[in-house]
Amino acid sequence: MKQRAAQRPPGVTIDVSEAGDDALIVTRAAAAGEGPLPTTLVRFRDDLIVKMQQLRSAEEASRAVLWRAQP
Repeated sequence: MKQRAAQRPPGVTIDVSEAGDDALIVTRAAAAGEGPLPTTLVRFRDDLIVKMQQLRSAEEASRAVLWRAQP
């Protein structure tokens, strides 16, 4: 993730938010009027990344986390 962050153009902001105990939602901050941006859902197990999933928006990533948490 640090490598990807170093590749982004100057002035681009990345939002990282917790999504439960074992996941993060990573999204580039949108400029006004840009609309939903692709989001990466990063899942962890034993402090290691086990899955990175590209989704259409942060809302879709949040739904994916909630769906996975259901019994």
